Amino acid sequence: MFKLKKFVLCEFFTIICLFCGSQSINTVTYVSPIIKKEFILSLEDAWKLDDIANVHYATTSYGLLKEKIPISEKDVCNLIEKVLSQTNSLELLYHVTGISKDLPTCTSSQLLSNVGKKILESTQNENVGIEDLFYITSTLKIISSSVTDTTFINKALKRALKSNETLLNLAYSFHIGNILPKKEIESLYDKINSVLSQVDEINSEYYQFEGGLTLTSLVVEGIYKLSEALNKAPPLTNIQLTKFLNYFLSRMPVSRPRGIFGLLQILSKLTDNDLYAWDIEIENLNFLLFHIYISINAPDNVISNENSMIAIRVTNLFGEPVFKDSSSLTVSLVTIQKKDTRATTVKTFLTPLADKITYTVNSKDFNLTPDFYEFTFIVNVNDKNNKKSIVNNEHILPFKYTYNIKIENFQIGVIDSEQTSSTNLNKLVYPNKLKEKLNVDSQQRLIIKFSLKDENQDKSMKVQQAFIKLIHRINKNEVNFVCQFDSNRNFKLTIDTSNSGKIFNYISGDYEIILIIGDMLISSSIKWSLATIKFKFLLDQPVTQSEEMYYYYYPKPEIKHLFREPERRPPAVVSNIFTGFVLSPLLILLILWMKLKINMNNFPFTLSAFGFHGGLGRQNLVDTHYSVSFVPLVRAISCTLSTGSRIIEGELQMSNEEALLPTT
Repeated sequence: MFKLKKFVLCEFFTIICLFCGSQSINTVTYVSPIIKKEFILSLEDAWKLDDIANVHYATTSYGLLKEKIPISEKDVCNLIEKVLSQTNSLELLYHVTGISKDLPTCTSSQLLSNVGKKILESTQNENVGIEDLFYITSTLKIISSSVTDTTFINKALKRALKSNETLLNLAYSFHIGNILPKKEIESLYDKINSVLSQVDEINSEYYQFEGGLTLTSLVVEGIYKLSEALNKAPPLTNIQLTKFLNYFLSRMPVSRPRGIFGLLQILSKLTDNDLYAWDIEIENLNFLLFHIYISINAPDNVISNENSMIAIRVTNLFGEPVFKDSSSLTVSLVTIQKKDTRATTVKTFLTPLADKITYTVNSKDFNLTPDFYEFTFIVNVNDKNNKKSIVNNEHILPFKYTYNIKIENFQIGVIDSEQTSSTNLNKLVYPNKLKEKLNVDSQQRLIIKFSLKDENQDKSMKVQQAFIKLIHRINKNEVNFVCQFDSNRNFKLTIDTSNSGKIFNYISGDYEIILIIGDMLISSSIKWSLATIKFKFLLDQPVTQSEEMYYYYYPKPEIKHLFREPERRPPAVVSNIFTGFVLSPLLILLILWMKLKINMNNFPFTLSAFGFHGGLGRQNLVDTHYSVSFVPLVRAISCTLSTGSRIIEGELQMSNEEALLPTT
């Protein structure tokens, strides 16, 4: 009945596992309009046209975002013509052809011919590296130039991988394999598992390589391109692919043009590709399935009785419709699971709207009660003629069902401490306020009773927060009391003044009573100022400013920075006198020399003379520090001896010359 082509049996089962429906990781993000604007803002500097590489990254990114470049295409064309005339760099040629592909107005037969000639000339170099091979093959691919003899590229690739089989070189080799015959790249396909073994897993959600976004996108895109060239499915499980995609989407937005280029390239490849997942003939019908990823997200995950429609958006990774015809997709809600309970199977199809993106279903069909839910959606291709298959077709989205509450049977009043019944209480209706002021002394109690109900189901509800706040009229001191939920499903609060005085700091006076109701599942919280009460405590304390209010709401004292003060110095007169005392020995020395009538005229102003006297001084100085180090002393003595011997030799020579002079 069926026949497998181009695959052995084990590959078939691998692919079957690849497309299994059960998923533990879901991708629900995409290139939103906000992220697109941030990408465009990050690419602004590229339009200064001072870097051909950034211009290439920008033109390609704008094309993938379906945006028009903000400058004249003629200026870009002039730039690539200028670069082409001035360089033979393979990298620059790659960028030039990339721009010409993005901007067809810049493409000409003369340009393609010049690029082709320079590329073919570069193939004469036997020492070409693997990065240059990547530029060569990528450029030839862009200009649609076929290479009849791939022996050079194949040999250079094997030589480069043999000498240095790094992760980056393997990534380049996957891209280079596009231009080589299938029989020559089978060995590269076998290296994919070796590359995947080097991936780093983060929080069991993301896959990335050590080189970051640029290297990770280069590797994954290369795996896809190599698999396309071989008409094989990539040896990646669905979970692995989804973790890679989660990493790519988590890096949005990127600020560098190179990162934006790499990210959009791989997202485009995952959104639409020519990769056959399998090729099966069943009753002469060919099913050629493709790897494509989608994004499912809920614009609003809050539903209620008033807003009962569950709406989800099903798009590709660029926020666009997966297919032009929304009927090509079938979106179904298969299970609904309440928190901490078993899932309920529903199997309901969603209705597509006119925008071809939004699908809706009414939550009233499922009799939901206020709680947190997880809805499981499955997306399938409905058109048999559409040769595409969705990889991540199952998504789990969180929702919460909220409700509106109403306050019923609200009663408030003051009774004696010894009184057990509370019959004479004032009844209030939200949001009214009690007109008369309540008074309570140390022998009385304040009683508050009420119940909360769901407006739609008229059912008593328990909320997470229900408390009474008392605020002093003068010092704004706040005291909070939690209302207790009793067995009759009512809320009740009793404040015994004789026991609660310490909580109020025994500060009597008028307090405003405020009821606050809050819960994660109610549509809107309640804050109700319901009455004014005057407390009279036995140990009455004067009204003082609340420390808390003073700390949080009143102006703080001015902060005066104290910088380091300069150290005190002695007066100038004292400093001058001290300097005189320090220099006095030198002055005494000069006076003694004058009295001794030392003849300074015969002092030889030579290097030896200065070295000799300097050595003597240094020797005397080091003598005083002999205990510290012996080496300086030896150096001083050697300097003195050497220079002194030269002085003596000079004196002897002068004496001999004077002796030889004729006497008059």
